[in-house]
Amino acid sequence: MGTAVIVAHSDDLHAHAVKVATERLGGDAYILDVQEFTSSYDLLATIGKGGFDLQVLDRRGAAESLQLANIAGLWWRRTAYPISISNERAKTGVLSVAHTERQIAITGTLHGLVENSFNEPGKSQLAAYKPAQLTRAQALGLRVPETLITNDPVAVKDFHERMGGETIYKMFHSPRVGIHPTRRLRTEDFESIDRLITCPAIFQERIRGEFDIRATVVGDRVFAARIIFAPLEDVIDTRFVETEVTPWTLPADVEEALIQMVADFGLVYSAVDMRYSDELGYVFFESNPEGQYLWLEIEANLEISHAIASRLLRKNC
Repeated sequence: MGTAVIVAHSDDLHAHAVKVATERLGGDAYILDVQEFTSSYDLLATIGKGGFDLQVLDRRGAAESLQLANIAGLWWRRTAYPISISNERAKTGVLSVAHTERQIAITGTLHGLVENSFNEPGKSQLAAYKPAQLTRAQALGLRVPETLITNDPVAVKDFHERMGGETIYKMFHSPRVGIHPTRRLRTEDFESIDRLITCPAIFQERIRGEFDIRATVVGDRVFAARIIFAPLEDVIDTRFVETEVTPWTLPADVEEALIQMVADFGLVYSAVDMRYSDELGYVFFESNPEGQYLWLEIEANLEISHAIASRLLRKNC
């Protein structure tokens, strides 16, 4: 059946969950940590008149060497570690060059030689751009919040007034250092609004709703979970409040739009955040090509790891 390769941190729980699911399906799985290249394994790739070949030679003795002929599929789960200040200081001069060369060597070789792979790192990066997500979601018929993308403080003040003082703001990406939640724009924030001039942000109307949805797309399947939060709380970002998670079935047209959006970006996997409102219906917030899903699988009993493993082994789910 072959080996499923999962490119991820060696301690990534999602990678290990898919590894277990792969083995239950009768296949093998290999978690390949890009950061461990040259310290825990070596690379031997040949490209020429005789075709091409790839071997990952494991130094640890805990796993057999990996060969191209045995790779059934590859999931680019997550390739980079959070960078600490000490690491940043170390990555200067020759060390920085060597780090970049290692990363390009392993990711470039895998990308070029493994046919059944997702999500390709370049496409995943482009698909993570929130403005592009909002544009595509709206074009596919999904409702999105009124949105302002700007570095103009005056424009933010005008937008905030038009939204009746109900505005949230967030970053364009998730930095490798720290967690930066979506926040409500408050009066006191305007005291430092001029900082926006050199660092733009996303501003949106605040969407009140009954519950949130986390929909994990794997190919042509959608695994949706309802995230219930206390109705009296001023909930902006449900990652930071106590919630209850249950399985949920989305309307067919919403599922189809999510599947199409992920496919339009050239992806197979993504975790989509939405909020449901009795007044507005399902409102699209954002899509996360490397998003987490494991807590949903556990709490809502969703077979997401199984679906990913099946895709890697080219088996029907």
